[in-house]
Amino acid sequence: MSRRPIGRATSVFPAVVLVAVGFSAAACDFGRDPLLKALETHPESVAPATLYDSGATGMTVICPHQPRAAVDEVLGDGPHKDIPESGLLEDSNALGIVKPSGHTIIKKFARSKVDLCSRPVDLELYPGGTSATFEDHGGTFTLVSLDPDGPDPGGQ
Repeated sequence: MSRRPIGRATSVFPAVVLVAVGFSAAACDFGRDPLLKALETHPESVAPATLYDSGATGMTVICPHQPRAAVDEVLGDGPHKDIPESGLLEDSNALGIVKPSGHTIIKKFARSKVDLCSRPVDLELYPGGTSATFEDHGGTFTLVSLDPDGPDPGGQ
């Protein structure tokens, strides 16, 4: 059995780690969530579902404690295992997005970043182009209203 000296294998390791760290640092902005990026520039009118799939056919707002069974009923394509059976905890909320194929995407947010549920929102299926208006409250983007007719012409 042939063995390699440890010194040879480990001399490449630091270089590989440094290259990986460099790529990670350079790509930090690429990992930013599309909704957060859009809210930073124009929170007054954004169509959230279309940021994740331009052809989205539907969306819903998932607030804390809404049971998975209710979410599955509204969105179809269940079960949505990223929603606990008893619902999301108080510190999180989510968007449920229906793609043209009928498959769904669940995008969770910490309520400290994006608060979709500070005002009552019905768990219902809105059209994919539904426009949302947000306000920035000390670094937390808070949903103010949903307009199923879509964004205004100057918005997203």
